[in-house]
Amino acid sequence: MTTTHPNSAGPLDETETARVRRAGRLLCGSALAFLLGFAAIIVSGLVSGTIQEEDAAAERLGVGVNELPADVVAAIRADVTWFETVLISLPLLVAAVLLFLGVRAAAQAGHARRPALAAAATVLAAAATLAMLVMLVASALLERGVTGSEDVSRGAVVALTGLGCAALVAVVPVLRARGLARRTGVVVAVLGSLVVIGVWLVPPFAPFLLALVLGVALARTRTSATI
Repeated sequence: MTTTHPNSAGPLDETETARVRRAGRLLCGSALAFLLGFAAIIVSGLVSGTIQEEDAAAERLGVGVNELPADVVAAIRADVTWFETVLISLPLLVAAVLLFLGVRAAAQAGHARRPALAAAATVLAAAATLAMLVMLVASALLERGVTGSEDVSRGAVVALTGLGCAALVAVVPVLRARGLARRTGVVVAVLGSLVVIGVWLVPPFAPFLLALVLGVALARTRTSATI
């Protein structure tokens, strides 16, 4: 049994349709996990008062909050345990892993027609996951006052944002080759390309927001691949 898709490169069988929907759910899950992790960081910081203290320290030193020296951050977060750090960071790591799995599943949908782009999208998503891991480790070391960890953390944030969006941009033509997410894909590709160009100015939630947009379109795949 197949599912007919107008304007597609051919009908999707049940296995392909299930894979596309699964890719959509994984991408949506990555966005939700990132939101959970971000919320956990904000709530924890507000409850403990570290956000307020870091804002005050940044104003006193005349730098941005993300530019605070490691020793200053360590002094402010002296009471934060390793367990708390890992617990708060876990949703963010899960978000990056789900992003990789979602992009890989989406790439497999049109792999036969765009093998090079499918491989590139998968590699870029894997690199984004690695960047997230580096960012989390560097952030944990920053809380312990390790000199230089602040620079590594900032660099990893930029890499995560750029690589994540680049992976989504690369997977769009792969999906369009199978007639999937044709209109939504254009939006994701354009916005993702703009993020990659101005990656230094964009917050790290950008790839997960775009993953949500693309994920919703893929998860809704039914009888037509033109979304």
